[in-house]
Amino acid sequence: METREYNCKFEDLFDNNHTPMVIMDPRTGKIVEVNIAACRYYGYTRNEMLTMNIKDIAISTGDDMISRVHFDYLFKNSQEAIAIVNRDFKITDINKKFEDLFQFSLGETKRKDLTQIICEHTSQNTSHRFRRHIMEGKFIKEEVRRRKKDGSMVDVLLLGFPMIIKGEVVGAYCMYSDISEIKAKDERMEWLATKDALTELYNRRHFLDSLDHRVWEANSKGAKQKFGILILNINEFREINEALGYIAGDGILKEFGQRLKDSIYTGDMVARCEKDQFAILVPEMEDLRELRARINIILDNLSAPFIIDNNEIQVTASIGISIYPDDGREAATLIRKADIAMQRSR
Repeated sequence: METREYNCKFEDLFDNNHTPMVIMDPRTGKIVEVNIAACRYYGYTRNEMLTMNIKDIAISTGDDMISRVHFDYLFKNSQEAIAIVNRDFKITDINKKFEDLFQFSLGETKRKDLTQIICEHTSQNTSHRFRRHIMEGKFIKEEVRRRKKDGSMVDVLLLGFPMIIKGEVVGAYCMYSDISEIKAKDERMEWLATKDALTELYNRRHFLDSLDHRVWEANSKGAKQKFGILILNINEFREINEALGYIAGDGILKEFGQRLKDSIYTGDMVARCEKDQFAILVPEMEDLRELRARINIILDNLSAPFIIDNNEIQVTASIGISIYPDDGREAATLIRKADIAMQRSR
């Protein structure tokens, strides 16, 4: 996830949270950030609190009980899952949102280690580092995956606040905000930006970006390593579409793409560029003979009939190639020469 997006999510969660939050410098106790709920809770403006030390915040004895009731209300009714732990990270309390998110009741979690309850074994080292920082008085924010009672995993934004009494860290507030939908949306958007929806191969844009990078890398390093480009077209695609319809045509495209994917070596890239045109980037190769050997593998894999809706269809491909640096040192030149070679092979 991009840093800017990550920070925006955190800032929104922090500023609009109904639970009072105060971030301070663990060495000096100076308050460096507060949210709106904290200003209301302690009775100061944000600018006033940013000039204060954590020790300067005082609640009169007469207001102590009211403030405690107010905090309990905010804790229990928060839209974020919250666990309160002691110095040993043993749970002392959880709110209803925590129970809903992780499927554990207070009876199942009280006096138990928070890390062991909701962390996978592989993430416990990270969790222990988080605990150490909290005990040092540091505020922590990070995106993590945590385990529910049923064993499934959930993506959360974790905010850790040290609980400080008389200058000593006595525990922590651990706040979890479910970001599963946001993560899924981000991953889907990233997938759509690089992949062809029909074949699930890389799309033209990503192929060209990768080719540009490979050309830049070769030119800047002065490397003598050759690399190649293959452009492929399905010769019978128009006839198949006209005779059997676009659904059968889509089936051909998906199967054709899969057979290309099965033909390439580790490190190669195959993409669908447009309609029935595909491209393969071979980022490392010795000579033309090696590239021809790869083409033979592709042709062999394409030779078996395609079975689409019980129709046996024979498909052939026209293939054009270009080689860096023999055919050019620019991406556009390499693409153009491979395309010309493909047209001539029809």
